[in-house]
Amino acid sequence: MTPPQSSTQHASALAAVVSGLRTNPVARHAFDEPSRFRAVVDLHGVIVDVNPYRAAGAAVPREAMVGQPLWRMGVYAVDPGWEARWRTRLEESLNGVGTVEYEDEFPTDEHGPFGVRGELSVVRDDDGAAIGFYLEVTNVDIVRETKQELKREIALRQLIFDQTFQLTAILGPDGTVLDVNKAVERIGIPREAFIGRHLYDLGVDEPNGEARAREWKRRIEHLQDATEPFRAFDLLHADDGKLLRAVDCSMTPVRSEEGRLEMILLESEMLELRASSSVPARASVIEAQVEQGRGPTATVIVRMGTLKV
Repeated sequence: MTPPQSSTQHASALAAVVSGLRTNPVARHAFDEPSRFRAVVDLHGVIVDVNPYRAAGAAVPREAMVGQPLWRMGVYAVDPGWEARWRTRLEESLNGVGTVEYEDEFPTDEHGPFGVRGELSVVRDDDGAAIGFYLEVTNVDIVRETKQELKREIALRQLIFDQTFQLTAILGPDGTVLDVNKAVERIGIPREAFIGRHLYDLGVDEPNGEARAREWKRRIEHLQDATEPFRAFDLLHADDGKLLRAVDCSMTPVRSEEGRLEMILLESEMLELRASSSVPARASVIEAQVEQGRGPTATVIVRMGTLKV
């Protein structure tokens, strides 16, 4: 980062901001309020003033933090890579992005990651010139369960995965079945027949299997760039056109923090679409017309009962 050259004018203006925080009772109370970490930073990322409560709470004297760059503060100091990240944040805020919001995670010995959420804003003088930064950091309290609790949670999730009535599968980015629950066995197919195969290869020998394989390939390709779940409703027919079953499918892309597609969660439910033959039909007409050679025709959705033509 190449901020503007430090000057006595900028330093004096930033010192005036800090003085205002300390001499104004309202401003001092807001700055020292204990729910967040707060700091005033110069254009080079060096801490000029810091919330004393948080400094004391972290067992670091306030005097030891003032005059130090942000990337040498507390948990950041253990990783030299944080300097480049902080410099990038300062540059983004300085170059007109405005307030930069970020989240950081740090590992702990006995728990999962410990997380903070921060906001970095530019401090400007009366002429609009940048003279420093204002930082607020919140502990988002995402310390995870102990390893034993995490194992129990994983076991519970696996139990739910296996026992749910819906057919649920975990797919790789290319549509390969990585795992499938026991619901597949209720339709007479062993789990081993699914795992390791591409989704669009399954059932290719069934009626209209090749057309459905092409459709599944299209869906997998669509999910490569999708961020929202994709839902499909399939009607499976026999050779004579008779409806065998209806399937309601939902495919959810799971992405890494970098946005890379890591896996696809497939949920599929068999639907029983049967109408009572003794109940008059209730339907909605979508469109109607008179066709030459056929007479009046209509497209309708039958909501209940049987429509006799």
